[in-house]
Amino acid sequence: MVSYKEFSDSGVKCLKIDNVGFGEVLWETISFLPETYLMEYPEIVLQPGDLVMALNRPIINGKLKIAFLKKSDAPSLLYQRVGKVVFKKNKLDKHFFFYFSMSRYFIEQIKKILVGTDQPYLRTPILLKTEIPLPPLEEQQKIAEILSTVDKKLELERKRKVKLERIKKGLMNDLLTGKRRVKIEGKQS
Repeated sequence: MVSYKEFSDSGVKCLKIDNVGFGEVLWETISFLPETYLMEYPEIVLQPGDLVMALNRPIINGKLKIAFLKKSDAPSLLYQRVGKVVFKKNKLDKHFFFYFSMSRYFIEQIKKILVGTDQPYLRTPILLKTEIPLPPLEEQQKIAEILSTVDKKLELERKRKVKLERIKKGLMNDLLTGKRRVKIEGKQS
């Protein structure tokens, strides 16, 4: 299908294995393929909301490399050893699966079916046979909603922490270099 020599300096982003992070798509390294691929290979075109999973070395430090694509991630083109998770039956909510895939239970199931030792990989036919304990669809959706709410709160707290650390760093610089002086009662500095 697509070969490495077809990459270019511009065009459509190509989603490769190093772009799949733990719960997010990362674009620290970007490769492009020609725009014509959007029409030539519609089966590998990724859109916002698509769920992708690394198939080579999918588990690192006990975490599974799986992510939803955001608006800014698409369109992009699926490349080798990254799988797009598609749900054909209306029995499994994709958001529930996303959170379930991060569970210790699922990660242990994946470890059992990895092939190879140096670069362990998932064979999709075996992955598709992995059993998942499923509550009713309505309950899956509620579970995913609750976990999503917690994720949003965690993200707000992370942003708040980064902002406070930036303020502290600036304040330390000003105080420790003498750019800003501190008044002490009864003394003049």
